[in-house]
Amino acid sequence: MVSARLRHFTRIMAALLLLCGLSTRSRADLDFNTDGKPDIAFQSQAGSALVYWNLNGANYLSGGSLPTPITPDWRLIDSGRMTADNARTLIYQNRSTNQILYAYLNGAAIQGGTILANTPASGYQIVGVGDVNGDGKPDIIFQNQTSGQIVFWFMDGVNLLGGVALTAVPGTGYKVVGVGDFNADGKLDLVFQNTTTNLIAFWFLNGTTFAGGVSMTAVPGNGYSVVGLGDVTNTGKPHLILQNQTSGQLVYWLLNGTTFAGGDLMTSPFSGDYRATGIRSFNPRPVPVQLRARDFAALYGTVRLRVRSLHDAASTVSVRVGSVVSPSAHIAYVDTAAPDTGIGGAIDFQVPNGLAAGSQNIVVTVNGKDTPGLPVTVSDTNPFAVFTVQNGTTLAITQFVAELRADVAPNTVANFVGLATGTKSWLDPCNSNAVTTTPYYNGITFHRVVPGFVAQGGDPLSRCLPESNPNIGTGGPGYTIPFEVTGLTHNDGALAMARGNSLNSGASQFFIDNGPQHQLDPTFNGQTPTGGYVVFGFVVENLANAKAITVTYNAAGTQVLPNAVPDVMTSVVITGKIDGP
Repeated sequence: MVSARLRHFTRIMAALLLLCGLSTRSRADLDFNTDGKPDIAFQSQAGSALVYWNLNGANYLSGGSLPTPITPDWRLIDSGRMTADNARTLIYQNRSTNQILYAYLNGAAIQGGTILANTPASGYQIVGVGDVNGDGKPDIIFQNQTSGQIVFWFMDGVNLLGGVALTAVPGTGYKVVGVGDFNADGKLDLVFQNTTTNLIAFWFLNGTTFAGGVSMTAVPGNGYSVVGLGDVTNTGKPHLILQNQTSGQLVYWLLNGTTFAGGDLMTSPFSGDYRATGIRSFNPRPVPVQLRARDFAALYGTVRLRVRSLHDAASTVSVRVGSVVSPSAHIAYVDTAAPDTGIGGAIDFQVPNGLAAGSQNIVVTVNGKDTPGLPVTVSDTNPFAVFTVQNGTTLAITQFVAELRADVAPNTVANFVGLATGTKSWLDPCNSNAVTTTPYYNGITFHRVVPGFVAQGGDPLSRCLPESNPNIGTGGPGYTIPFEVTGLTHNDGALAMARGNSLNSGASQFFIDNGPQHQLDPTFNGQTPTGGYVVFGFVVENLANAKAITVTYNAAGTQVLPNAVPDVMTSVVITGKIDGP
């Protein structure tokens, strides 16, 4: 229940909150004009008046005065998404009572507020917010302004679940001035500034455990204090925002991890006693940490990438391996929606075809920002075909995978890949031979399956003619391709081109050998091929599923079984392969 005093406070603050938002690029950035670029709020130190600046990077665009809170004791400290509904939240602390207030936003409208039931002990001030314990929910970080002791409150929205003090205590005069990820491990770290020497130091955390620290070589000039963190250059990395405590001048320091990498004035000095606020926390950007197969034993097809600090299911994501972008990627789950909550969420993506051999980096782009790369190795650059097959009678779905030997059958494989992906045009006999680039094999049957011999498919006529129609088996894409000498033979699970009487009459129909069929191996007169069938790949996983494709012909391969319902290729997806994790 929101008290009458708080409702009065929120009404007075409504005009402010109508202008206040959080950038999707960083869940702690203020964005007053909703242009997706971080802005800054200021609050008077003597009174409680609030003002805002709209920024374009480091450049001032516009600004104005904001309504004053009900009492000067309520200070805007930080911002985040503190509740289960992911509502944008402004976080205040009362400097007299130490109470904490969450004020909620819904787009450009205020949605009420809550004063937390628990109040920190005297002397403890909020220094930042973020997910400390890896449960996907933002927590609150405090520092005792006398002893320097740091305490974490584990939160579930507005409810305090528990807390713990950091064993390590900073040296005298070191105050926490920001919370972010400074070593790219996807975990929150702390940045301090010494109130006497101005020195800046970073503490790396592993949850609530101190894991090391480092001091910056660069030291701010006299009078400059760190007032928060921001992404001035739109890189997805935290930078330091400093303000001169006399002139009000703002400066940004670019960071390369914990190293000073340049900086500049942000805009003209701010007159008066206003200090930048609400920008203490910069939540860690997602970091890919673990790659696993999802549907198959090897890393092809759709694979799963676990990502630390992937908390927002509404994020837009894409994945690239090296320089090749995956054709499909989506968030599988975030944090508490799955058992591995200590890591974060997961992204399912299709391994792209066309990968270069050697060491590659998997990079995820989340809301327009790149994550650090996850190193992987690519040793097999051939494409792989994932066949998804539906039983004609039971409608059960099975899959198998074939490696397409582009290394020795480049022309035949290029034709198959082009048809399967829809990047090669063909004539649709079911649509008056209209030119189309729809994926060719989707919906085509395995029309000729002879027990112990072959399973043949790839005729587009099987989409539109009854199973018993004698023309099924004669159709194709409206062109043919030359016979290709590959050196491959008809071993068990071989993938080969079907053809007519002419060697150069292959096009789209193919078959899978059920057992060795060396009578089908190419024959030669010297170096000139005279017969046989071109092998261009092999089933490398779930061969038993390929052999279980519904039989449609008698054992002699001469007669269609009257009651057989052929199985359908619902899709043939072309992917690359990554070496095991």
